Amino acid sequence: MPGLTFSSARVHARTEVGTLPLQLAFEQLGVHRIETLIEASNARSLALVRKAGFRKEGLLRERILDEHWIDTEVCSLLEGEWRAR
Repeated sequence: MPGLTFSSARVHARTEVGTLPLQLAFEQLGVHRIETLIEASNARSLALVRKAGFRKEGLLRERILDEHWIDTEVCSLLEGEWRAR
């Protein structure tokens, strides 16, 4: 399995619990890369993924979501970064 994409909007747990899917993905499933797209205005979700070790890769400006234009941050975490934490 080369990569995994998930929506951080569905993560409503503490950081410790939020890292369990990452541990499963990297250590059990052999995933190399996980990426997520988060609304740039969603400070809580951005803080959560950054605390888990994700890096910002870029900004997708004015994407359409639910008939609104929003800016979206692209963040990712690589297996080597996960193991080095």
